[in-house]
Amino acid sequence: MSFHGIWAIVYRDFLREKRRGIRFFISMILGPLLFFIAFGWGLGKNVEISGISYPAFILAGLIAMNGMNTAFSIGMTINVERFYWRTFEEFQIAPISIFDIAVGKIITGVIKGVIGSILIYLLGITFGFVLKINILFVVSIVLNCFMFSAMALWIALIVKTHAQQGDFNSFIMNPMAFLSGVFFPIDRFSVVFKYFSMFLPLTHSVSCIRAAAISKPFPYVSLAVVIFYSLCFLILATKSIKDLSL
Repeated sequence: MSFHGIWAIVYRDFLREKRRGIRFFISMILGPLLFFIAFGWGLGKNVEISGISYPAFILAGLIAMNGMNTAFSIGMTINVERFYWRTFEEFQIAPISIFDIAVGKIITGVIKGVIGSILIYLLGITFGFVLKINILFVVSIVLNCFMFSAMALWIALIVKTHAQQGDFNSFIMNPMAFLSGVFFPIDRFSVVFKYFSMFLPLTHSVSCIRAAAISKPFPYVSLAVVIFYSLCFLILATKSIKDLSL
């Protein structure tokens, strides 16, 4: 593993994002802002769930969801690099290892995801809701972003067309945002959906981030699940880059 190779990939990716300017930040916060206004601040202002206000409950979920979405967004960029710009091959022929390419791309997603998560935290402060910051809160956010960034890289490398990438977003990522406890506790689901949600990566990220943010007993099992998913996606993404190079 080469630090210089990883840094070169991250630096190149953010030079491209720099061109978007303020749109880079607006795109991260607009959707969660609308959700928070409609559900958290509007509908549930005087509602409590598990002893905490609903806005605080949903805010922790939105931090996880926005970290997922912004980290996963690198998949669309990689997809465009492969099918339209034909620039992903530049990484493959560069004098850096396959693992460096994977880690560099994933770190780009992690940085974007963490920025997106911070913006939602600041959004909560703007509306008067402050979540607690501690080491488990930070670790949970970073691992959430790493997991979905690695997943994005893997998916972007195995799809055959740009349309397939869009289908994955529509049929997997969007439903996951509503079935993982972001907006309401999963124990209110029917038994079938409750058990199904336990297989979703975001469910465990939401549990970790929310527990750390509101000082509830921390779900270390969920943290272990997030780490497991992260390692699996990292291995799959690295293998997919290797397969493209053959």
